[in-house]
Amino acid sequence: MAVTQNPGLVLLINGEVVTLKPSDANSPDRVANGATYELTDPVEIGSAADLNTFLSNQFGVNALPAADTFPSPLDQVYGKLADLVLSVEQFKLNIPPKAANKSPTFTIGLAAEWKAGEEVSLIDGKLAIKGIYVQIVKDDKP
Repeated sequence: MAVTQNPGLVLLINGEVVTLKPSDANSPDRVANGATYELTDPVEIGSAADLNTFLSNQFGVNALPAADTFPSPLDQVYGKLADLVLSVEQFKLNIPPKAANKSPTFTIGLAAEWKAGEEVSLIDGKLAIKGIYVQIVKDDKP
């Protein structure tokens, strides 16, 4: 009978705990090949405004573009974003082997939805924007 240990990671993002399970970290080749970790369950991390400030300060990237870059009715969507509570829906972290001399890469997917009745109507009674999803990818390509 074989017993293996599969270490995961617990991150702190914008003051919230985010647990990443080992994806291939149980491989005996993780020292040579690196390791990959993924989100176990979605995690709420605060408002869009809070997250935008955090991502800008920590990674130099804004999750939200400037308000004046949207045509109507998308400008209405943007106006509602600051108060939405966002959740991390996807998080994949790749840690390369030490010999590769590369930085870790990651993909983060963030989602937020409005309550019923707060959607932004595109076609009255037929089509509405219920929320937003943003994906941020940091890879090792120059």
